[in-house]
Amino acid sequence: EFSFLIDLELFIRSFAQGIWGISHQRLGPLPNLWQHREALRRLELNWQAFDDEGMACLVECCPGLEVLLLDRAEYWTDSTVQRIVTSLPSLEHFRLRASSMLSDQSLYELQQAPHRLQILEIEPSYAMSTYMMDQLKASMAGPSGDHVPSSFSSFIAAQLFGLASPERTSPAQLWVLKPLDEDSPAMT
Repeated sequence: EFSFLIDLELFIRSFAQGIWGISHQRLGPLPNLWQHREALRRLELNWQAFDDEGMACLVECCPGLEVLLLDRAEYWTDSTVQRIVTSLPSLEHFRLRASSMLSDQSLYELQQAPHRLQILEIEPSYAMSTYMMDQLKASMAGPSGDHVPSSFSSFIAAQLFGLASPERTSPAQLWVLKPLDEDSPAMT
């Protein structure tokens, strides 16, 4: 288990950045740090942000992660969410915040984590549609007996032609998070 949490009140973070030089860190690949960490099961970071290459390195070196709680993902693209979903088979609890570059493709990829993602905490980006958030909520709510399309494009085609929506076979919790400078997370 590894947590690196900086405990600063939101209203003094900008002050701390200016006075003490504390700044957000963008983390690229750190193979020397993550190498031989196959036993790592839980990782929680609230001040640093991995970019796509940093997450690729982390996922490759720590395939046994069960809990991944990240408060910053502003350097990610949709391919990083796909990599997490496909490369972390034991992932049960995932937090994704401050993800301004992510789109509906990421929400679709999160629907593809069958039977294992029990808690998903997500702060939607401006590029994520209400429709896809509703689809994610429905897929996490439980089984619907529908077929899961094999790709995002087949999902869109299925929606256009009125076919079935994705399914989950077990209920899970979805927390839709407000930005950190607003009130506490709202669980839906």
